[in-house]
Amino acid sequence: MNNGINKNRVTTANLLTAKQYGTGNWRTMLRSFALILFVTSLWSCAKDEEHKDDDEDDTIGSVYFEEDFEKMIWGGDYINQQPGVKGEFTRDDDNRYIIDESKPVAECGINTDGCPDFFALVSEAYKELRGISGWEGSKVYERPGYLKIGTESSRDAYIRTPPLDMIGEGSVNINVSVDLAIWGGSSQTLYVSVANGGISSVSQLEVTTRDSWTTREFRVLNATKETQIEIKSDPTQVGRFFLGHVKITKAD
Repeated sequence: MNNGINKNRVTTANLLTAKQYGTGNWRTMLRSFALILFVTSLWSCAKDEEHKDDDEDDTIGSVYFEEDFEKMIWGGDYINQQPGVKGEFTRDDDNRYIIDESKPVAECGINTDGCPDFFALVSEAYKELRGISGWEGSKVYERPGYLKIGTESSRDAYIRTPPLDMIGEGSVNINVSVDLAIWGGSSQTLYVSVANGGISSVSQLEVTTRDSWTTREFRVLNATKETQIEIKSDPTQVGRFFLGHVKITKAD
């Protein structure tokens, strides 16, 4: 018998009038309504779960990347104007530079680099030893506790972080903090760019110090796990700069 109620669609109006059809129908419809609410709740929770960060501790201030270059130990200390130490290199089977363990480590002058260009000349093994695997760059050299970027005549030197794979899925805003210094007489303007997703709040950083570190901070909007931060020398003026620390955290 059809009581005039569409059993495939339970509405509030149906429930308000269901008593006239008997207690049995009333209970059946209540159970149906409860089931609909339960299924809807499960679906809603599932959708919320899709948008959660992979890292449950991914709060404002969470560190996505940090490097202090403590594994860099060779080369003269230009920042503190102190001599350093440096080993000798030889070529491997791929014609890349590796440490020549037959030669002793010796003292070197303030202006001496600790190794040849990391990205053009040295081996992957040496980059791993110094903790710089995954980075990219041009004309990048070892100094004790930091990097030197550029040469006396270069205008195209740069350093680029590895991808920020700790971000996980989706995009976030990030804060970037870098410690910088310049070689005496070099351009005081460095340039910032973002690769593979994200928009930087700045395009330039001004740095005047040569015997101490200057900390500069900026934001990148909509960064992803593929994002890389690049700092490069002034293309209009020859010069060199130093990078001593990088820290990238989640912003609001």
